[in-house]
Amino acid sequence: MGFFTAITIPAETAAALERLHADLHGGRWIDPESYHITLNYIGELDGSAAGRLIEALDGLRFAPFEISLRGLGIFGGGRPRAVWAGAEPCPELMAMQARQARLIAGAGFKLESRKYTPHVTLARFREGRRNDLKRFVERRNVYHAPPFTCDGYVLLSSRPNGGGGPYGTEAVFSGQAGFLPDMGEETF
Repeated sequence: MGFFTAITIPAETAAALERLHADLHGGRWIDPESYHITLNYIGELDGSAAGRLIEALDGLRFAPFEISLRGLGIFGGGRPRAVWAGAEPCPELMAMQARQARLIAGAGFKLESRKYTPHVTLARFREGRRNDLKRFVERRNVYHAPPFTCDGYVLLSSRPNGGGGPYGTEAVFSGQAGFLPDMGEETF
């Protein structure tokens, strides 16, 4: 299982994102319940390592802040493989991601080295449908969702199915209240 931290997307925002793909067919569309903004990807962990990670993340405190989604983009360059909605990189979001990365690295976990680009992945594509995806993004790039409040984040696990969910919620964290264990089946 791959582990990563993320901010979940409220249901009303997820429903608006889902409506975006009405005129683009193909690809593997992400279920709205799985929409999220990844903060840090940690990778494969066993149960004891996941426990250490949860302890490290419990130290992150932050005040609630507003997040806005605006615009669409494509990952993959000449061979597009994903369509995404951008999360505006507000100072609070960027500081939260960076502080969290320091806590994770300080606990001995290796993180991805890519530059952080906050986004919500909407769909993944196997074949490069560059022109179709480019037209889709150009038509829909004015997308803007009302802001929503981020007052916590989650530790998610992915199954080896190529990405896109469903994800297991391993822990739920509140900015000011600390660690709140998930009472579901997938808790360590």
